[in-house]
Amino acid sequence: MQQGEQSKILSRDRLEEIRDAGGEELLEEVLFEYRSDLDRLPTAMAAAWRAGDGGELRRLAHGLKGASANLGAEALAAHCAAIERSAQAGGPYLEILVTDLTPQVEALLPHLAFYLDPSGSR
Repeated sequence: MQQGEQSKILSRDRLEEIRDAGGEELLEEVLFEYRSDLDRLPTAMAAAWRAGDGGELRRLAHGLKGASANLGAEALAAHCAAIERSAQAGGPYLEILVTDLTPQVEALLPHLAFYLDPSGSR
């Protein structure tokens, strides 16, 4: 994977900015919370879509979009923005977008695990 592709998945520069601003403890706290969001939100978003609850789906997508953007996970933030727009507009591709969220998250997890590795191998 080229550097540009990796930075769209999870920006090392952005994570270093967080570490520089608040220390290792803040970075770990933010990453653990984000990891928790990644564990629960795709399932919650799929449930909202299945229930036809566009408002809840927009709210969840908006939250994950913001968290992803704050950490420099540009690809996931863009995907969540598309879900948010489609849920609001009733777009025809909403099912595909919600279904494709899981692979987007799975692509991010190894990069996130690198920073959550307790062995300090970064």
